[in-house]
Amino acid sequence: MTEQYDVIIIGGGMVGLTLSCLLAQNDIKVALIEAQQPEDLDASAPYGLRVSAISKSTQQVFKNTGAWQGMLNRRACAYQHMHVWDATGEGCIHFDAAEMGLDSIGHIIENRIIQFSLYEQCMKLASLNLFCPQQLSEIKISDSGSEIRLADGTHLSARLLTGADGANSKVRDAANINVNKSEYNQKAIVAVVKSSLHHKDTAWQRFLPSGPLAFLPLGDGSCSIVWSADNARADELLAMPETEFIQALENAFDGTLGRVEKISQLAAFPLARRHAEEYVKA
Repeated sequence: MTEQYDVIIIGGGMVGLTLSCLLAQNDIKVALIEAQQPEDLDASAPYGLRVSAISKSTQQVFKNTGAWQGMLNRRACAYQHMHVWDATGEGCIHFDAAEMGLDSIGHIIENRIIQFSLYEQCMKLASLNLFCPQQLSEIKISDSGSEIRLADGTHLSARLLTGADGANSKVRDAANINVNKSEYNQKAIVAVVKSSLHHKDTAWQRFLPSGPLAFLPLGDGSCSIVWSADNARADELLAMPETEFIQALENAFDGTLGRVEKISQLAAFPLARRHAEEYVKA
């Protein structure tokens, strides 16, 4: 037996969950398929390495889903300033929330908190059926709509199938949507650091010859760093002992926040461009 929906969404990350919430709130019958079960945050857990800078417009979208307060209740850091400068010090720009008549420019929030808060809200919606954790096995697309089969044998169909399943999207492949790809030949190094000076509720970014370095403020006074560098330089940094990496980080950031007193384990991922040639396939 095939279960019929208005919309099937593949992928329960931030995008898929947000879309699911907004559609289901308008009495649209939605099926959301996600392979990984989101987990709530233990308040004592260390900060995650993947964070997002949430602008005022995105904040409003999250308010519309009903999930925004859940994010604030867990962990979110509002920032009032943004300071960007280059390696030579000849060019810089500073943004101040008060000068723009705002209470903040945005918030830095861990991706896992955003995801779980949205998931928590989705669980309350009668028009939304969550298949999670559940694996997608097969997609069939025809003129009359789409049908999918899950790993447990469940069959679902809908007139609209939406892919929110990432860079290697099965939905995009099934719809024969081409994607333009290009490699930046860079890696982003991420970590959480505690410096001797407070971040001053500021998102900092310095543009270096090999790539930008960002210090993004977190609620306990620490910062999430994202250091993008050419592959050769990134590999060199990743191979350094911790003390050498800290020294390189302090030098690259021009000592703006003083000494780095504590640093988490490093992680890195390659940077690449992926752009679908079409967003809709009828």
